[in-house]
Amino acid sequence: MYNYEEPRNNSFRRGLNNVIHTMIGVVLGGVIVLGLVKSGETGINSGYKNTANQVNSVTVNRSAPANAATESTQAVTTGDQPVVTIAAKVGPAVVGIDNTGTTSDSHPWAPVTGGMGSGVIFDQRGYIVTNNHVVTGASKLMVNLSDGRKIAAKLVGTDERTDLAVLKIAADNLTVAQFGDSDKLKVGELAVAIGNPLGEDYYGSVTAGIISATRRTVSVGEQQYIDLLQTDAAINPGNSGGALVNGEGKVVGINSVKISGNQVEGMGFAIPSNTVKRVITDLVNNGKVSRPWLGVIYQGDAGVQQPLPKGVDYGVQVNVSAKGPAHAAGMQDGDVIQSINGEKITDFATLQRVVFNHKVKDKLAISVNRGNKQVKLTVVLGEMPTNP
Repeated sequence: MYNYEEPRNNSFRRGLNNVIHTMIGVVLGGVIVLGLVKSGETGINSGYKNTANQVNSVTVNRSAPANAATESTQAVTTGDQPVVTIAAKVGPAVVGIDNTGTTSDSHPWAPVTGGMGSGVIFDQRGYIVTNNHVVTGASKLMVNLSDGRKIAAKLVGTDERTDLAVLKIAADNLTVAQFGDSDKLKVGELAVAIGNPLGEDYYGSVTAGIISATRRTVSVGEQQYIDLLQTDAAINPGNSGGALVNGEGKVVGINSVKISGNQVEGMGFAIPSNTVKRVITDLVNNGKVSRPWLGVIYQGDAGVQQPLPKGVDYGVQVNVSAKGPAHAAGMQDGDVIQSINGEKITDFATLQRVVFNHKVKDKLAISVNRGNKQVKLTVVLGEMPTNP
């Protein structure tokens, strides 16, 4: 039996043994990453293609298309020690986050440390990205900077579905991290994790490994999360919200979850930077994330192909939500979605990923198999309701 853990520290000051024995199953938040739930309606994160209002310091490597034959990753380096340079460059942008809650036990309403995690400064205006589960339930948030300053933080917004949150501090002389393009990552690339495992005593710890896999689907109980990066760089309690950095010294993921068990070693997962950039842009600009809504219901595992009707070789069979965009376009219960805008749909994770790359009001050309006949539909994506 494997355990999925959110690497958030429940206060190192309570003792290492207490930390280990109080680890709980990870809660990346609410529903499937990108807003789909098993036996639930499709509501997938928008493509955020309008870059006019994007956070100023969010940067994307656009030097070459992802499949370009000439593409290469140039590692930053100090002599033959690239990790040293990466740590020096990105380390000061990684902060500690102290989540203080309240308790009504023996000392009513006495402040206690609810948990400790990590975060990454991504904007000179004082914006910091971390995990939603790091800040959940906080009555007060304190940010510990690499230069020793401790500053109270304001919660700008949270997004349960991607387990992301944005904080803001009033401070100057901040070191800001740059984001890379997670879509261009290749298995085997250098991956460096920077964070605060087990609390302040181990502030700014650096571990190194590789990108073990991309686009992983992780199931935790009834919840499923797609498109996560897998790494063997050590991720421990307190690393939640910290940076996963590539060989160019750019943040390509926000560390979030690990698998633990007697037969498991070196399986950590991070939210890819391209997802992070879309979500934090919405949180900074609007305080919430606007998601497109296809309005279909799927029963099964996101990354596992379910049985299809006789004579149908591939696709995703769905039911249709009443009053949803798919229903309005003529989609029917039992239709098998086989392509969207010409891209082949082989499983529900692919369906999510394709819709993810669009935004509210985008038009999708969808081909469905209905009774072994091809039907062409045009669906205008709506905005996901609060309770779909």
